[in-house]
Amino acid sequence: MTTTTPSRGRRRAPSRMERAAGKAAALQRPRVVLALLLLLALVCVMLLDGCLRAEVGGDQTRTHSPRPSGPRGS
Repeated sequence: MTTTTPSRGRRRAPSRMERAAGKAAALQRPRVVLALLLLLALVCVMLLDGCLRAEVGGDQTRTHSPRPSGPRGS
């Protein structure tokens, strides 16, 4: 019983455009990963800041109530 398998032969060399596209994709992947990590870090910092402000009450600087100026004389 014989099976017909396609002969592999030699593949043609990639063209200049294909090589340039491959290099661009290889260079772009670390940038995307770095950008996603930076975005994740920014979101974590903002969430942590919000939690700390809610727990500690650090947003008193944003209220428009006047500051107490101490005891007033008559």
